Amino acid sequence: MYSTALDTVAKTLTFSNIIGFDLQTPMIKSIWSTTHSVAFTLGINVSQSVLTYVAGLPVWTITFTTIPAGVANGDTLVILLDIPDALMNYSVLCYSASKV
Repeated sequence: MYSTALDTVAKTLTFSNIIGFDLQTPMIKSIWSTTHSVAFTLGINVSQSVLTYVAGLPVWTITFTTIPAGVANGDTLVILLDIPDALMNYSVLCYSASKV
């Protein structure tokens, strides 16, 4: 439902198309680059999380102090989010309604 864009130069990971909940940094449980078989270090490695709006839709940008060596902008990332069930259900319903 959401999409991400990694910018290794700016050290940012941008989430867009999130509907129904506010992404909070603690919700990100893991980020794994399947291209390079390496995990991002979370916690103290996240320097900031910023919410902006583009065309009225929320865009979350997570800034890292460092990006794992070898990781590139086009890598395939597996991102595990811990979203409360009620928020996830609402998000799925919003997404489904937008496709009708």
